[in-house]
Amino acid sequence: MKALVNKGYAERAPLHRTENRTWYLPHFPVINAMKPGKYESFTTLPLKQRRHPVAVSADISEMFMQIKIKPEDRDALRYLWRGDKEEMKTY
Repeated sequence: MKALVNKGYAERAPLHRTENRTWYLPHFPVINAMKPGKYESFTTLPLKQRRHPVAVSADISEMFMQIKIKPEDRDALRYLWRGDKEEMKTY
């Protein structure tokens, strides 16, 4: 979460709220014990690419975070976050 704020993808929410437009997004971690690493090994990638005549590769890890949200819609995308030993903050 600190990285999102540092990169400018998230910001502290203002104290005032837009009437009838404020919503808090539910969030939870998704952890798969069978996939402890973020990416597949480089030995399996060439084998998977041979299944089809054309291979496409892209890094979309931060794509969603770079979508601009209109200021009047930002209150509908609030979320609460508490870091280690920190107080609850609204982003």
